[in-house]
Amino acid sequence: MISVVIPAFNEQNYLGSCLEALARQDYTGDFEIIVVDNGSTDNTIAIASSFGAKVITEARCGVAWARQSGFMEAKGDIIASTDADTIVPGDWLSRIDQLSHQNPEAVAVAGHFLFLDGPTIVRLAVRFSLTLMPLIIKLLPGLWQFGSFNFAVRSQAFATIGGFSTKIGFGEDIDLCQRLRRLGKVVFSPELLVLASGRAFGQDPLGLNHLLNYLSRVSIKRTLLPVIFGAKG
Repeated sequence: MISVVIPAFNEQNYLGSCLEALARQDYTGDFEIIVVDNGSTDNTIAIASSFGAKVITEARCGVAWARQSGFMEAKGDIIASTDADTIVPGDWLSRIDQLSHQNPEAVAVAGHFLFLDGPTIVRLAVRFSLTLMPLIIKLLPGLWQFGSFNFAVRSQAFATIGGFSTKIGFGEDIDLCQRLRRLGKVVFSPELLVLASGRAFGQDPLGLNHLLNYLSRVSIKRTLLPVIFGAKG
């Protein structure tokens, strides 16, 4: 069984498209969809319920709290994560299931993304990074960390590391990926591709602030030192 967790705060303009994509999955196994409402004042809850999603409420403000609550509620052996403003392909769950079976030693599997909207320069940069990703992972594996909108983790591994850190305001997904890597292998697949919204870049059209925040969360020790000194990450 696969559980899909989606945190949501006032997402009435996006959540319907996200849930429609999940309703079109070709996966033949059992799966559940959990929408975690983080204090919405719009029609988010009604939209989630209309698609048959399980809706839970997390009163503590912050996406890390919402993700943690959703993951703790999940019943699946595998817990997949995406965002309310993300559209997954019809074979998303099937690919997650296939990758998990093909890599039994892996604690998590993840892919990449393209932006549906947002500043043109950011959209082009992300598209370019997709072509470079196999090389980046080979040479600087620690530089790549999965994003919250496109990964799946084995529930046992998630429980072992204690889940998301709710003490940080940014990069709870990056932090989770780093801690999972200490536990086991995190598999990247370029074929596991989702369409995400670039709306967060409205006040950061060049993406510089987001890039700096990302790099602040990436461990230099596990990213550059293995390359420079030939040590293990």
